[in-house]
Amino acid sequence: INAEYMGYQFQEEEMENSPQRPRTIDEAWGSFWRVIPLISRFIIISCSSVYVFGFFFPASLGYLTNIPNETVGNVQLWRIFTAPFVQRGFFSLLFQLVFFISSAKYCERTMGTVRYLMLFVLSNLLIQVLYCIFSIIFSAISVNAMKSPMDGLLQLLMTGLVVECNVNPNVLQPYPFLPSPIKSKYYPWVVFGILLLFTFFDFLPLLAGIAVGYMHVWKLFDWAYNFTNERVMQCEDNCIFTLLKRREGFVNSMEAEDNTASSGENMPVYDRGSGAPSQGFVPPQQPPSKAEHFRGQGRQISSESDHPSAPIPNPAPSINPRPARPISKLVEELEKKRVEEKKSAPVSLLDVDNLKVNPPAEKKEQQTTLNN
Repeated sequence: INAEYMGYQFQEEEMENSPQRPRTIDEAWGSFWRVIPLISRFIIISCSSVYVFGFFFPASLGYLTNIPNETVGNVQLWRIFTAPFVQRGFFSLLFQLVFFISSAKYCERTMGTVRYLMLFVLSNLLIQVLYCIFSIIFSAISVNAMKSPMDGLLQLLMTGLVVECNVNPNVLQPYPFLPSPIKSKYYPWVVFGILLLFTFFDFLPLLAGIAVGYMHVWKLFDWAYNFTNERVMQCEDNCIFTLLKRREGFVNSMEAEDNTASSGENMPVYDRGSGAPSQGFVPPQQPPSKAEHFRGQGRQISSESDHPSAPIPNPAPSINPRPARPISKLVEELEKKRVEEKKSAPVSLLDVDNLKVNPPAEKKEQQTTLNN
C-alpha cells in the first residue's frame, strides 16, 4: 500500500511539475461547441451558411431580407422567416453572433429547447410584422421607408436587452459608454441612441425590437410559448420534436436547469402603477402570528444609581462540579472490582486461566457448588 501510495504521489508531483500541454484547435472548438444547445447551434450554422452563400452570390440576399415593399406588396412572406439569418458583412456577423450566443445559450438551457424555439419564432415574427407596420406608417413621410431592408439578429438582441433591464428597472447600475450610473430601465434607450449613429439613422428595426421587448415584459403574448411542463412533454413526443430529441444538444423540459423560470413564472412583469416589475409567481404569504405576552420575570441590566427601586434578583446558586479523580485511582478501583467479581463467580469445570482440567478430587465439591 505504501509503495502504491508513493508511486501515485510521485506521478501526481510529476504531473504538477510538467508544463501543461496547450489544447489544439479541435479540442478548443469541441469544448466550445458541446455546451451550445440545439436551437442555438442551428441559428449559428444558418447565419454562417447564409453569409458564405451571399459572399459568392450577393444578389441572392435581396430575396431573403425583409423589404416591406416586397413582403407586403408582392406577398413574399418567406422573407419574414429568412431575414434574421442574413448578415451583410463579416464584422456584423461576428458582432451579432458573439452577443447572441451568450444570451441564447443561457435561455435555451434554462427554458428548454421547445420553449426557446417557440420564443425565438414568436419574437422574430412580431419584430418583422411590426417593422412592416412601422414602414407603412412612415412611408407617408419618407418614400424609402418601404424599400429599406431589415435583416440580422440585432433586433432580437434589443428585445433581450429590454427584458433583462426591466427585471430591476429602478436599480442604479454602471454601464459602458456612460460616465455615471443610470437606472436599468433607461439603458435600452441609451443603446438605441448609440446604435443610430452606426446604422445611419435606420431606427425602425431597432424600434421594432424594443417594442417586442416590452411586449414580453408586459406578458402580452405569454400564452404563445409559456406552456406547462405537461404540455411541453406532449410536444416533445409529437411532430418534429421526436426527431430533434435524438440530436445532441436537445434540452427537454425535465433537463432544464430552472423549471420554474422556464415555465415563465418568474419572468418580470411590468407593474403599470408603480413602474417596477412584479414577479408573475408570488408565493402565498402566511398570516402574521399573534404576539404572546411574556409571563415570566425579566432581569434589568443597569446600575443601582439609575434605578434605585429596581429589585436585585438573587444570584443563581452555583453548581460545584464533581472533582475529577486521578486516572491511577480509577485503574485501582477497576482492578479491585474485577477481582471481586472473579471471586464471586461460580467455579467452572475447566480452568480457562490456567488452561488445565481441575483435579478429580475437587470435581465433587465443584458439582455441589454448581447444583446450589
